Amino acid sequence: MKQINQLIKETKKYLTKYDYDKVIELCDKILAIDNTSYFGLRFKGISYYQTGKYKVALEYYEKLYELSHDNDLINSMVFLNEKIGNYDEALKLYEKFPKIDYTFNKIKRLLTKMKNFQLIIDEYNNKINELNVLEKTPGNTKRKIVLLEEKGVFQYRNGEYNSAYESIKEASVLYNAIDYKNSYHHEKLIEWYDMVSEYLEKYQNPEDFFNELFNLEANSELWYAKINYRFSQYEDSLVFCDLLLELYSDNIDLLRVCALKSKQIDDDYSLNCWNMILEIDPENVEAIREILDIYSYQFSKDKSLNLINQKLYIDEIKMELLERKIRLLESMTLFDEAITVYDEYLSIENEDDGYVNQLSIYDKMRCMEQKSLELYLDNNLVVSYNVLKEVYNIYEKTRDSDNHSNMNSYMDDWYNIILKKSIDKSNDDQYIFFKEFYEVNNKTLELWIEKIKFLIHWKHFGNPITYCNILLNKNENNVQLLDTKAYVYYRTGRLNKALDIYNKVLKLDVENDEAKNYKFNILVQKHRYMKSYRLLKSMNVDYSIVNHNLLTLANALLKYRKYEEALYVYECIFSLIGRIDTIDKIKFLQNKTGQTEKLHNSPYYMNWIELINYKYESDNTCPKCGNKLTKIIYGYPTPETMKSADKGEIMLGGCCVSDDSPTHYCKKCNSYVHMGTYNIDISKNDKELSYYTRRNIHWITRMIMNNPKNNIKQIEKAGLKRGIDHQEIVKFIEKLVDINHIKQDENHLHLVNYKKNNSWM
Repeated sequence: MKQINQLIKETKKYLTKYDYDKVIELCDKILAIDNTSYFGLRFKGISYYQTGKYKVALEYYEKLYELSHDNDLINSMVFLNEKIGNYDEALKLYEKFPKIDYTFNKIKRLLTKMKNFQLIIDEYNNKINELNVLEKTPGNTKRKIVLLEEKGVFQYRNGEYNSAYESIKEASVLYNAIDYKNSYHHEKLIEWYDMVSEYLEKYQNPEDFFNELFNLEANSELWYAKINYRFSQYEDSLVFCDLLLELYSDNIDLLRVCALKSKQIDDDYSLNCWNMILEIDPENVEAIREILDIYSYQFSKDKSLNLINQKLYIDEIKMELLERKIRLLESMTLFDEAITVYDEYLSIENEDDGYVNQLSIYDKMRCMEQKSLELYLDNNLVVSYNVLKEVYNIYEKTRDSDNHSNMNSYMDDWYNIILKKSIDKSNDDQYIFFKEFYEVNNKTLELWIEKIKFLIHWKHFGNPITYCNILLNKNENNVQLLDTKAYVYYRTGRLNKALDIYNKVLKLDVENDEAKNYKFNILVQKHRYMKSYRLLKSMNVDYSIVNHNLLTLANALLKYRKYEEALYVYECIFSLIGRIDTIDKIKFLQNKTGQTEKLHNSPYYMNWIELINYKYESDNTCPKCGNKLTKIIYGYPTPETMKSADKGEIMLGGCCVSDDSPTHYCKKCNSYVHMGTYNIDISKNDKELSYYTRRNIHWITRMIMNNPKNNIKQIEKAGLKRGIDHQEIVKFIEKLVDINHIKQDENHLHLVNYKKNNSWM
């Protein structure tokens, strides 16, 4: 087992470098010891897959499935069968495991490759028959329209022109019966349907109809709109892409539209389209960028490097490609190659061509440091030491230059106190150097912690955990180092590891509030709400650390009806940052938990109603002199607003706006007016209380406007959820009736002279 673990560790190193030949060699050694090793079989299969040997890769995936019956492997087996043309085998897997394609889309793509259009048509007929017995809602009608359209495409591809014609015609009739005047769809999509109707009327012969309909040269913009804008959420735009690309396989514009549309649906389809564009136009910059993006989230780093190397001759994107190449090489821990590319990148004078260099000499230094670290871990101390000496020489030359930015000067002390002093004391003895370099004292500890935390933001420069481990080797119970290691794990999303270390920190230092705050965050993010609540009660809260996790906990406790606990957390949030939107929950929970005395003594109980003064009779008349008001427009001025301001129709208020910013200006009496919420004047003596009042006015106004049939009891019930009890709601309604904002008719409330264009601030 020890031998296998060592081989696995070594294999992972070569996996990072994408050295698949070496991975296969090491997996063979693992399988020679244990022929059922999941790791050995899996990564041997992956290596063959990544190198394009799909048939051999499939054999290993099938062995894995026999051993584990892991259904996650089925998708890979389907994919590999498709790659080698075993379509029937891929289809059998879909039929055996229907859950992997419950939408039918993957099977449809496979059947399309097989040109087995009849099975697809049969499935469309089944779906249409299911819809025919359902209620004819707008959503179901739209779904039926797109099913008929897509069915028509497959009937056309199957040579059934008359049936295809009838399907498209039925879809067109259904569409024209829909009132789509208020549709959100792009007007070009409506034009596509108009085109279909026109051709159906003009061409009675199905072949003539389809010849015109699929004439991309005449109707390209309408077809691109059809691909880009879905009429229904169930529409499959790739059905149209397949057909059009079959007819116009060398049309770059069509390929581009299909590639962009399919990127979020089927990245392999998108990749094929971009590659076809590159075959036609080898210097197509957009295609190169998009292919590299797809390779990035497919983790095909070796393919990315190959493409970059092929296209480096293109001056327009050379710097961008070099930068991508450096990032890739660093992430693959190919530091020597990365440093070589850095030299080329940094030697090129960046003229003002619109590209801003993202990398500097300091990035190269950090790359060199990672190379040195890897050499140190491999016990190659001489070369590791020489690399760090070179790093310091570069630093020294650059330190006094104009390129020494504030960000890099932040680490000056690390280079001068730790690196330089270690070099000076070593007398070129690498053993003495590394003993001094990793020796931790009060002064160097803080600098190492700064260095490690600094590297968190430089994800291309290795894992700062490695530095933590080296330093902890001699200081295993150093709380600050453990705290730093936990912080790195936390910031990089490895919550379980971070939690384990924070627990160790708190055993060594029970009063460590920073560790408690981060542990609190982890517990909330892992949905361990009662544990995080108990921890919260025992710690000094640092809101800069816990931030939104406090609200997440409060909302979760409320959801699970832990009312007293939820109240404690909401009150904690309010005491820390005064979030007014928590007042609703606090009042509701005080009522719910029987803390009525505390509720009644709150400044947010009843007092806010007294801030409501009166309602302006008009939103365009000055309350002081009766003159017509000029509206103040805030935000960055546009040519239109500047033109209106020149005419005196509006007044520009600047980019910044707050709750207290005036809404109108009176030219006659030279006064600014704040028309308030729905023209209601609210006293601003207490900013927080006035904001709370505005929120409640907005709430009840919207309630009455959107639910005119609700009676007062229903409004009271909704008010209770906002913490407004019976006494408050009665007084609130009385006040709004008194200022003529609402009127009461028996058990219902109505708005007085409400205008839809009224707003609130």
